[in-house]
Amino acid sequence: MANASPASGWGNPVLGVKWRLWEHEASKTSLALKPELLLPVGAGDEAAELGVGKVSYTLNAIVSRETVFGSLHFNVAFNRDRRRNSLETERGMRYSVAPVWDLSTSWKLALDMGLETTRNGSGIRVRSRFVEVGAIYSPDKNQDWALGFIRSADNDSPESIRRTVTGGWTLRF
Repeated sequence: MANASPASGWGNPVLGVKWRLWEHEASKTSLALKPELLLPVGAGDEAAELGVGKVSYTLNAIVSRETVFGSLHFNVAFNRDRRRNSLETERGMRYSVAPVWDLSTSWKLALDMGLETTRNGSGIRVRSRFVEVGAIYSPDKNQDWALGFIRSADNDSPESIRRTVTGGWTLRF
């Protein structure tokens, strides 16, 4: 459903963990799994399409490779979004590639480009293209602070372009 006027506000807060389950030091390649829980937004925010109204989830598989400029990540994610007033769930897939440049020992610049697929209320497959630019600050080896900007559009309503600002904190243990 496309809104006639712009909407702004908070989206779904996300809690997640990342487990690096395989690493090959000689090729500097690794495989990780990243499950995430999307916490619900209120009914008004869901109606404005800022998020989903029930707890939802994502499972992301990440293949990473260190490079001369930093690292390169390939992501494939499966997700289920649960709507407040629906017994059905929206299933989707997300595919992306993300080069990350090491600017210094504390700063990185990331670019994430990809495609998400879901089914709309009529059962029609919707493809959304997105690009995210982000900065990552690491004050020490155990934490990262990130700020990003996402621009996305889909084939269901191509005239509607979404702009999202994201922030995050990573703690390593």
